[in-house]
Amino acid sequence: MPIRPPVESRTDLLPLGDPEFTWDKFESFCTGLVEVQPGVLEVHPYGKSGSKQRGIDLYCIRRGGRRWTYQCRRVAKFTAENARRVITETSYRAERHFILVACKVDSGVRDVIDKHSKWELWDQSDISRKVRRLRQDGAKRLVGHFGHAWIRAFLGLDPSSPLQSATDYFDPYMSASRLF
Repeated sequence: MPIRPPVESRTDLLPLGDPEFTWDKFESFCTGLVEVQPGVLEVHPYGKSGSKQRGIDLYCIRRGGRRWTYQCRRVAKFTAENARRVITETSYRAERHFILVACKVDSGVRDVIDKHSKWELWDQSDISRKVRRLRQDGAKRLVGHFGHAWIRAFLGLDPSSPLQSATDYFDPYMSASRLF
């Protein structure tokens, strides 16, 4: 009878709030996450540190020219009052607004967001799940922001593998607008 392989557990959450993962790195990670979302054509930072940013850090242009905005909050705690303040202070006009938070949030924060149909919040758990659902190459690129060891710890993949799944390889060719 063969010996069973050892159990390898993976971590469920990305270390978005780690002290080594600075605000600049968090914003870069968030930019990459927005770039790989369906329907996104381009992503841009809105100003730089110290600029009047009208309550946003990033905006994307989607198919049809629609704009969605993103506020990146690398904080240890995000409260319902914080959520109300972000919503109130955002003056940039867009079809949808997102708050990306480096920590987990409680139900009070979700209740505030649920009252505003144009608003959505992705906390540490949401962001981690979204990354895990991405195609392998996109997920590896994003998790690489934390170092190669995290690719194995979070995704269970070899960070340096030259192999790619058939789905990941052929996906760019499967668009209806391309001849294949």
